[in-house]
Amino acid sequence: LGEIDTHKFTAELAAIESVFDKPLAMKGMILQLNIPFVSEMLNKVLFVYIKRHPLYNAQSLLESRIRFFGDREAWYSFKPEEHEHLKNLDVAEQVAGQVYFTNRAIEEGLSQISSDRSLTVNYEEFCIAPHKVFQRLGAKLSQQGYDALRDYAGPDSFQATNQIRLPAEDCQAITAAYERFSGMEITP
Repeated sequence: LGEIDTHKFTAELAAIESVFDKPLAMKGMILQLNIPFVSEMLNKVLFVYIKRHPLYNAQSLLESRIRFFGDREAWYSFKPEEHEHLKNLDVAEQVAGQVYFTNRAIEEGLSQISSDRSLTVNYEEFCIAPHKVFQRLGAKLSQQGYDALRDYAGPDSFQATNQIRLPAEDCQAITAAYERFSGMEITP
């Protein structure tokens, strides 16, 4: 982190906002492990954490491995700090661990910043009532001085993709692995 040119980083973000003359929203895959650092670097920022049921999240990662690489063994998406350990485990343990350790890192990072700089959203809640999430988002942005109160103009709902698509043995292996990592039992 000490090697990051924070001035250049913030200037580039500001340039993107300036070109489009709109606030910037982005998926912060690399930033998710450095939430307190990024929070300190930016004057105004809102971290939106969309939390999904771990089994469906792991299933999505496993399906993405196959879709993008044609191989269940090929790592897909961001690598948590525990990647070196996870990469030597079986596939179910890899995706369960990836979900667990990534979520844990995000939650630990969010716990270290002011609550007006974060919003945790349940995936299913967002799909059922996006207008309510929009209102919560606007309220959080207002806490930082933005005039964010707008009428919601999006869809009434989204279709949640929380359906089991993996074979039962994969689901059982993922839930067992997640329980080993987290100490929590998860059921679909």
